[in-house]
Amino acid sequence: MNLETYMNSSKVMEIGYGSRLSRYAIFEQDEDTFFVQINHHAIFDGWTMGLIVDTLQRVYYDMKPTPLEPYSGFIRHVMDVDNDVTASYWKEQLDGCKPATFPTPVKAPKRTQESVTRRVIKQIAWPQTSFDGSITKASVLRAAWALVLARYSDSNDITFGSTVSGRTATVAGLERMAGLATVPVRVRIDPAQSLEGLLRRIQSQAFEMTSYEQFGLQNIAKLGEDAKNACDFTSLFLAQPAMSGDDGAGDEKRLLSMAVDKLNDAMEGYFNYPLVTEGIIYDNSVELSFVYNSHALTNNRIEAMANHLEWVIRQLLETPNKPVGDISIAGSWDIERIVSWNNHEPSFINACLHDLVSKQVLDSPDKEAIFTSTRSLSYKEVDELSDKLARYLISIGVAQETPVPMCVEKSEWPVVAMLGILKAGGVFVPLDPSHPPKRLHEICTQVGAKYILASPSIKTKFSDVIS
Repeated sequence: MNLETYMNSSKVMEIGYGSRLSRYAIFEQDEDTFFVQINHHAIFDGWTMGLIVDTLQRVYYDMKPTPLEPYSGFIRHVMDVDNDVTASYWKEQLDGCKPATFPTPVKAPKRTQESVTRRVIKQIAWPQTSFDGSITKASVLRAAWALVLARYSDSNDITFGSTVSGRTATVAGLERMAGLATVPVRVRIDPAQSLEGLLRRIQSQAFEMTSYEQFGLQNIAKLGEDAKNACDFTSLFLAQPAMSGDDGAGDEKRLLSMAVDKLNDAMEGYFNYPLVTEGIIYDNSVELSFVYNSHALTNNRIEAMANHLEWVIRQLLETPNKPVGDISIAGSWDIERIVSWNNHEPSFINACLHDLVSKQVLDSPDKEAIFTSTRSLSYKEVDELSDKLARYLISIGVAQETPVPMCVEKSEWPVVAMLGILKAGGVFVPLDPSHPPKRLHEICTQVGAKYILASPSIKTKFSDVIS
């Protein structure tokens, strides 16, 4: 067996309950010697890897390794945790949590199937800041991730997973121990709060959580439906310092350099979350690593996300007094992309929008037309549903240029509603369900609406508008 064969076999290697969580192998190939270590991500992080590499290098160069502390001390600390107090903390933290909507959950592929995991790396310079050092870089990264995730989820109340080292616990020699835990992190965004206020709140939350983070994800999930929703996160976020030796040179640096080109292959199929975002913190920069499931996310989406995260980090550090509600995830990268997409004069198409959709149905009836977090519709399905709606609207009196206000939650149905109204000859008037009823009524009156198209949960807002 050679190195490539062993690395490929690791993709179908079963690592779980009752199995070994760490495996090793040594290969001699093309006059080089490779040491391969395969760890389950539940037992190591960047700090742990630094300890392992430091020990390996010392043994390799016939130096006395620095003794590692037994993990038993940390186990005793975890066993002494007051479970009642810890359970109460997590219940309060996760009260009212909803399931994550971004990224969309996907079924894990079978071990025998081709891997769908991909990895993207982005290096960003750390912006200058006016903070006095009281805000850690890890807190900035966590806040930036929360803001980006909130925009992508269209919610001010989001939950994601985070892997923590537990090294803030009061255990002697903990910095020389290996290990970590995963916890749900809930962030509620207040648009009126300043960015600095958000940063301090997130850092305070992380500090407070240290006393309760070793309770165990499986135990947190058992505390109730809200806690279970929180633990069913679809993205995992890690922020950690670069492992020792990353800035080194000479023979110690070369010891690991040969394996760098093998890392991407090793990451394929490694995580079971749709998205794992890791921030490796250096003195003057941050390396962002995105490991994602290509069935849930595309490379273009990850590229955009990396640039959005960089832009939000810059705003957090350079404009700390800005209200959270004024922050934008779209920066210069987005503007350049938009300009590149629109640098030519579009050709004139003498056709109605709904006719173009009908043409697409003939060309690609089964191709996906609408995708939401709850369902997907093909062009054929959209066409059939909008046709059915159009026939109904015509039957009740909708005719050419009849204004039809529509008030529907964000889903696949607004698109179906728009096409149905257009096919009936009417004019759709979009209404925002979050607006006050008085404002919605004023718009309906202004356009002289005789009909309103609303979802069942919203229709009561218009009970006194249409007779």
